[in-house]
Amino acid sequence: MEILANSRMTPPKLKSSRIPRKPLVAKIQKGFKKKITVLEAGAGHGKTSVLRQALEGLPNQQWRWLSLAEDSNQLTVFWSYVLESLSDFLGANKAAAYEYFQQGMQENQIAEFGLYLLELLPDQDIYLIVDDFHHISDPCLVASMDSFVAALPDHLHLILLTRSKPSIYLGQLLMENELLYIHEEDFLITPTEAKEFIGEVSGERLSPGLQDELIEKARGWLGGLQLLLLSSNFSSVDKREPSEQKIVFDYLAKEILDNLPEIERDYLIRTAYYPFVFPELSYTLFPKIIYKEMLESLQEQHLMITTLEGTDDSYVYHPLLRDALIESFLKQAPNEVIAQKRQATDMFLQKGYFDEGVKLLFEVEEYQKIMELLLERPQNLRTSFYIQQVPDEAAITNIDFAFQKIFYYYTVLDYDRLERLINALEDSFPAMYEAHTFEGLRMLLGINLTEVEDTLLSLPVLYALPLNDVSKAFLLLKNAVISYYRNDFRQAVYLIEESLTLNRSSKNPFINYFCETFLAQVYEEIGDFQQGLILLDKTYAKIGDISADERVMRNYHLSFNLTIAGIYLKKMELSSAEEALQMLAQQQHPHMRASYLYNYAELLYLKGEDEEALAAVQQMELTDYYQNLRMKAGLFRYMLKSHQLSEGKQQQYLEEYAKTNQHSLSNQLFYSMLLLEQKQRDQALEMIDQVLEISRRERIYLRIIGADLLKMDILMQLENSEERSLCDLYHEAVHYGKEYQILSEFFLYRRELVLLFQQLGDRICENFEPDELQFHQKVKSLICSEEKALLSKRELEVLKELAKGLTNKEISAQLFISMATTKTHILNIYRKLAVSSRVMAVEKARHLKLLD
Repeated sequence: MEILANSRMTPPKLKSSRIPRKPLVAKIQKGFKKKITVLEAGAGHGKTSVLRQALEGLPNQQWRWLSLAEDSNQLTVFWSYVLESLSDFLGANKAAAYEYFQQGMQENQIAEFGLYLLELLPDQDIYLIVDDFHHISDPCLVASMDSFVAALPDHLHLILLTRSKPSIYLGQLLMENELLYIHEEDFLITPTEAKEFIGEVSGERLSPGLQDELIEKARGWLGGLQLLLLSSNFSSVDKREPSEQKIVFDYLAKEILDNLPEIERDYLIRTAYYPFVFPELSYTLFPKIIYKEMLESLQEQHLMITTLEGTDDSYVYHPLLRDALIESFLKQAPNEVIAQKRQATDMFLQKGYFDEGVKLLFEVEEYQKIMELLLERPQNLRTSFYIQQVPDEAAITNIDFAFQKIFYYYTVLDYDRLERLINALEDSFPAMYEAHTFEGLRMLLGINLTEVEDTLLSLPVLYALPLNDVSKAFLLLKNAVISYYRNDFRQAVYLIEESLTLNRSSKNPFINYFCETFLAQVYEEIGDFQQGLILLDKTYAKIGDISADERVMRNYHLSFNLTIAGIYLKKMELSSAEEALQMLAQQQHPHMRASYLYNYAELLYLKGEDEEALAAVQQMELTDYYQNLRMKAGLFRYMLKSHQLSEGKQQQYLEEYAKTNQHSLSNQLFYSMLLLEQKQRDQALEMIDQVLEISRRERIYLRIIGADLLKMDILMQLENSEERSLCDLYHEAVHYGKEYQILSEFFLYRRELVLLFQQLGDRICENFEPDELQFHQKVKSLICSEEKALLSKRELEVLKELAKGLTNKEISAQLFISMATTKTHILNIYRKLAVSSRVMAVEKARHLKLLD
């Protein structure tokens, strides 16, 4: 985690000159016994000063100060500040807390970090002061704080300073008498306190009448009174009653600046823009000014500046004065403003104030410098936030950084900008385009899933490219995807591992996530589900390390659920698959919607709900994704088995298959199924044997099982099929099914397996080991509904009439049933016997001894 700037953790110094507001101090100290104290008042009402007085009653080691800013209104940024603030109390648990924060912050379990942090804190009174809490409004962050507040132990006390009502829920604490809420009216100073303050600031030089006039003008507003006192020309104060504090503020700010020496006025204007001032910054902007002398001069004039506690040489301006000075700063010539910001930027970065420096770089649009800085640093939640802010026009000039933008657009599902960025890369780097550097990116990122024939970058060429390790890791991952679609799964695994190795130093979370989830997908295709699930469990624990962007976090969870659902489906753990898919059910993004419908349709087929599954497929086909028929082979095989795949679509698939040279194993198997459907058994067997050769050599267990069962189906349709061949094929399928708990393939061929079991009986498992026999029983249980009643009594009657060669009309008359009923029975016979014609039905029925 980035070490935060000291200014965020440094409390304002306790001023020696102050109003002793004893009643208010006592009231605040009373609140120290409660879980939460809220100090709500506008700027300049003395919240900070009074609280600092109250804190004098506590040992310094018991309390910590945290000042928020606009960037704090983001989930992980805020919690990183809280962790840094409380880290001193964590003792031996400090390292574990940092590790947990980087790896465990997930959107749907966002409160866990706060709860985890509470568990690590010691059982002693700790006070966390959070200044400028009004910056917190993000709904996700507010929800996270609500969970944190609800679990606050008695020994942890929060003190919130805010200009407006906090967004978090405090009602329960109020009912439990664990909340002290101090409002703006409590901070209004009394006339006595005002006179005391005037005496300290101005001495005896103001007449009682003028003092009363100033007190009347300020109306209890300490900041307004202080501004009035800073004006040396008291007699010229406008006598009109201001309706807004801003009117007083604007007028007095001008009075302050106009009555200061030019060098001091210029110094204030040019330094107040920055969050805090330190010696090196001062000498950068004003080389001839002795910093210590200037600081003493400003303090002697009671200007509204506060020295940062723990330092003698760094200070901040009061917000009221700073706002006025910034307004004057921005009135300078634009080129002057930019030049001064650039000077300050360099010094902030040199001193290690990274966040402040990068913020200034964005203001002056120094994108090249920003990109260089971000690429030099290990990726984390904070740097990923900055990467998002760099415009595409700038990102495209730095190919390494452009890849970082590609990662971001992918994670927020912005496919239009993603493709435009890839197109721009191809135009901007023609030499790399010619070297095939960008080929396959669209397939990798899901924009175009048909680029299987793209050229693989050879490893020597890839490693020699003028790119950083993260970009090379990304290109290795691209190569892995191309290898995957070329059925070279072991090469894909090797390339993924190489990608992870290259990424080890930068720890780019996108590369790690993509590599690990894709590796799980490879394991799924291989059939090694256990390895896939172990990897996904590890990956899930680190999703929070990827981004603080709510959209990014949500989409990573969606992508994760899609991946793990695929494994559950193949294991026939349908309840787990359905639960994983539920998160995607309401997604309307076309890509996510199509992916959900694809998996949901497969779930329904595996549940035996064929009609509902077909409806899901039809919805999926209305989207722009999966239009390529080859991408739907996984679903088409279910449709073919359920007699839902039209002859037109079958022919379309065959034609498209012939146009392409590269085919996945799943596509080759489905093509074999279509060949079988067209009675081209020899060609189908030849292709299945090729698939088996590759699958056995590469140890692709899922495809071994699918090919075994399909080949078994073909052999069963041959009159001279050898019983030994059928037993061997089934034995191999059961062996790998048992080893990796692959069940979905057996369900797909459930009707064929019922026929096989009826035909061979116990001979099918004569040589099985005990664990194989146990898995065989699991398969039988899975398909038992098909086995109990292959054909109903009426269906057998219809089949017998079919065997006689009767027409539908003649069968209806013979059995005294309607034509519609006859047609329904015939379709059921086709489905249960896995055939598509009368002749095939009769042949198979005789083979199974259902007919004499």
